[in-house]
Amino acid sequence: MILPKSYNHLTVKQFIDADSIIRTEKKPLERAIKLIASLSGKSIEFIESHSPEQIWAWNKELDFLNNPKLNDYIPKWLFVGTKVYKPLTDIEKLTAGQLIALKHYEEKSKGSELLADQLACVFLPINWYGGAKDYDAKKHTEIKEDMLKARMGDVYGTLFFYSSVLEMLSPVMEIYLKEAEVTITETMAEVMEWAKEQGYKVS
Repeated sequence: MILPKSYNHLTVKQFIDADSIIRTEKKPLERAIKLIASLSGKSIEFIESHSPEQIWAWNKELDFLNNPKLNDYIPKWLFVGTKVYKPLTDIEKLTAGQLIALKHYEEKSKGSELLADQLACVFLPINWYGGAKDYDAKKHTEIKEDMLKARMGDVYGTLFFYSSVLEMLSPVMEIYLKEAEVTITETMAEVMEWAKEQGYKVS
């Protein structure tokens, strides 16, 4: 059975699922079974059909979950299947809608459950010339699905970059948003539409 060898090898979906299991399952054996099943793609029933000794041996291979080590570089390109994305690292090109969304997902997330949503805000599809397209909230759900398939080692650097950006911007967020009132008005329809797609209650 093939198991990931490090955090860098986990897909974003595997990372989200593993994080949820670790946070919510308190019983060691049940946690081990759920983690092994989730990260191997096997059913829980399949894992439970093996001996405790085998389960603990597999669980030993997942020791890296207790010692997170992730690539912190920001890639020039992100390849997900046949699609190519480019991380947005020029803060001046970040729209008010993207900023609001990033902050919203950060505040509402329990653990890492909204990680793919955050990534969908800052990884943009490329155009025919290899440049990043403008952010389009209508494409958010589609891009989010691709982000779930991306490897953590390829997206963590960009995610860490933006977590730092949000931390630095928080003290001046209110001022920034007031200055960006016109931009917010223009993009609010997009933000509200995609918030509804994500199941959030919006007025």
